[in-house]
Amino acid sequence: MRFQVLGPLQVTVDELDLTPTAPKPRQVLALLVMRCNEVVRLSELITELWGEDPPPSALPTVQTYIYKLRKALRGHGVALPDPLLTRPYGYQLVIPEESVDARRFIRLAAAGQAAFEQADHATASQKLGEALALWRGAALADVSAGELLSARATGLEESRLDALRLRIRADLELGRHHTLISELKALTAQHPLNEEFHAQLMLALHRANRRSEALATYQHLRAVLHTELGTEPSVSLRELHRTLLTSEASAPPAPGVRGGGATATRTSPAQLPASPPYFSGRRALVKRLSEALLAPPQRTTGRLVTLTGMPGVGKTALAVRVAHDVRSRFADGQLYLDLGGSTAHPVPVPEALATLLGSLGITGDRLPESIDERSALFRTLVARRRVLLILDDAPSATLIGPLLPGSASCAVLVTTRGHPRPGADRMQVPLLAAQEGIELLELMVGRDRVRRELAAAHEIVGRCGGLPLAMYAAGVRLAARPERPLADLAARLRDPETQLEELRVSNCDVPARYEISYQRLQEWERSAFRLLSLIRQGNFGVAEVSGLLGCEPGDARLLLERLAEQHLLRVEWHEPRRDVRYGFHRLVRAFARQRLETALRAEADPAPAGRLAKRRLAM
Repeated sequence: MRFQVLGPLQVTVDELDLTPTAPKPRQVLALLVMRCNEVVRLSELITELWGEDPPPSALPTVQTYIYKLRKALRGHGVALPDPLLTRPYGYQLVIPEESVDARRFIRLAAAGQAAFEQADHATASQKLGEALALWRGAALADVSAGELLSARATGLEESRLDALRLRIRADLELGRHHTLISELKALTAQHPLNEEFHAQLMLALHRANRRSEALATYQHLRAVLHTELGTEPSVSLRELHRTLLTSEASAPPAPGVRGGGATATRTSPAQLPASPPYFSGRRALVKRLSEALLAPPQRTTGRLVTLTGMPGVGKTALAVRVAHDVRSRFADGQLYLDLGGSTAHPVPVPEALATLLGSLGITGDRLPESIDERSALFRTLVARRRVLLILDDAPSATLIGPLLPGSASCAVLVTTRGHPRPGADRMQVPLLAAQEGIELLELMVGRDRVRRELAAAHEIVGRCGGLPLAMYAAGVRLAARPERPLADLAARLRDPETQLEELRVSNCDVPARYEISYQRLQEWERSAFRLLSLIRQGNFGVAEVSGLLGCEPGDARLLLERLAEQHLLRVEWHEPRRDVRYGFHRLVRAFARQRLETALRAEADPAPAGRLAKRRLAM
């Protein structure tokens, strides 16, 4: 079985074409293929097909598409008779990596880049040529792509350009300038602002003793850049031009010559916030995250790591701490951008790009107007530079595509409550263990003070549920009053009436973090969330929620997934039951109960609904 996405979507077995003809099943299949061997969440499929406004029939419609695709693919699997598997809250297409042309392209391109870095230019040219030969047109050319597929297709197209540029550099090293001239002329016409293609054409023409044409190429590009962007060619390209004027060109263009052609001072920004003063535990995760950011790229684009987790779990602190640990390996700069995703007013993408470009010296009249132009210019400026980019508090990691570098030399670390971007290395930030929480309290209020009231300290950590933000708030309370017994705070945290109030401290207000996620829910979701706090057992599933709310199991499942996506519920696989179970963090449950009591007092939730829920739970 072969899956082809580098061009029109096509699924074939020998001479048999299994590609669906209807647009939306093609869209579903394309996402499953692009994410092969990964679990694609049902909510992601719905978002891909209908965006943020799915119809009421979205769930059964997707299930129908899956049924039809499974029926078409069944019996043709290489590894499994039925390669399309149902997984907890999603689906997984289990197929060999080599059966997907995009995966073969990434493998061959990485092999070509590795060979080039080892100065084996013949192998580099061969591998990159094989990778590029897999393309039959634009990625997913005949698929109506939504948000997720568009991001994947854009990433593949950028990787294609990177591979093409590198293959041409390898061919120039091999002295193949005569055969490259016509190809480069076509490429400069297709990409009139791409400096590297123009630099490569200039060099090929010069080596073919066509010096006047090489100089004319530079003048043409300079005029285009001045007209379109109001800029001059980059420093590297101007240096190449001067070299050609003296007829001394014998080497490829400088590595920094690429892309859109803006002039900027080559600064090395160092924008990381101060390393968190109180940081405990996370040793294994710190090591794993550092290794992921420093690992050799597995594709022609850079390393992309996403940290996810519930509000207050310490994603930002972890990201900043690790960024400081690895900053010396990114000598060309460290960029930090707070996207405000957990606030009422996230930073718009054009503004975020303007900030990044300003950090690299592009301001005022030199700042392009459109998102696409700003994004292309940003990629140009960081191309082949070792830059670490921290995108903190992203509204959704799937929406950050325009902010991502296109170069394998860069690394990006994203923190978000939302979905990770497809292709990212996703790491879930867990709650702190009990001993890690004790260590955090010791850092904040003193080891001796904690040791004198160790039992109370353990109760404080337990009442905070291992949530770093809550323990930090508790530590701030205790540090502000050195005479206050730890047992007094433990008692306040034990009391449902005062528990959350004790955790409201300036910029570490725990209930406020939950309020942001709560307000993003629709009204019926908020009402259901409040009622779920009445469930007595530690975890629950679709059946219990369906019974409590009096709704269909499919609607209950979508509700639970929605709450889990907002990190208002925890998700775990329950082996004895062989199903997915959901549960509250103790502080989230306290928040939900507080909101329920407030709603009942205000008659936002009709009292009969509350009484009905209680009667059902008592049965």
